[in-house]
Amino acid sequence: MSVKTKDEPPKIDLSEFRRIRKAGCNFANLDLKPEHVETLKAAFQAPDISSAGIHDWMKDHGYQIGKETIVKHRTGRCACQ
Repeated sequence: MSVKTKDEPPKIDLSEFRRIRKAGCNFANLDLKPEHVETLKAAFQAPDISSAGIHDWMKDHGYQIGKETIVKHRTGRCACQ
């Protein structure tokens, strides 16, 4: 009597789905345009500017960053701290 084993799933190369991540804070790793640095510093410190508003502004200016990354950086919950 033979013992039936589960079929092994096919070996598929999934490496293209894995992102190479830089160490540290994703916001701090951005290559900010010099003319945007002061504007972003002011926006991050302004209590009447939302993180969603900062995210929208950054998207409009060509930056690829997630809303949660901005929230984490702004609230000191990122790898910078």
